[in-house]
Amino acid sequence: MKRTLVHAGYLLVCILFILPLWWALASSLRPLADTFKYVSPFSWKAFVPDKPTFAAYVTIFSQKSFGTAVFNSVFVSGATVLLGLLINGLAGYAFAVLRFPGRNVLFFLVVLTFLVPFEAIAIPLYTVVRSIGWLDTYQGLIGPGVANGIVIFSQPSHRNLG
Repeated sequence: MKRTLVHAGYLLVCILFILPLWWALASSLRPLADTFKYVSPFSWKAFVPDKPTFAAYVTIFSQKSFGTAVFNSVFVSGATVLLGLLINGLAGYAFAVLRFPGRNVLFFLVVLTFLVPFEAIAIPLYTVVRSIGWLDTYQGLIGPGVANGIVIFSQPSHRNLG
């Protein structure tokens, strides 16, 4: 009985989270004038569009450059992740396997970066990006996010896999 109540609670929370998303999707398939047509007074028709239309999607992709924004987001996040995995993976390997002069000092400096919140370096980082001419470029978005001390320690070790 207790387990059934717990699952019913999970289902209720799930529905509470999904319904607004479902309403947003259904509303995006309606003409703009009909967006709030069934909200006051509320009706189940708020979740099912009467005459679905893709006019809003045509407008946002053709007139508002939404496709470019989506591409930029996917490209920047993908490039940051891939380059970050490469660079931080190599740094993690160096700290885990290699013995070199200054290793402990460098390791201490990397760990020390965990204590600095991003808000404290945002303006100096902007100044650096501006001074090297990377404002409004992909390099200016990708570069500062690639080298990250926390990522060095969050990658799985091959020694723990088998």
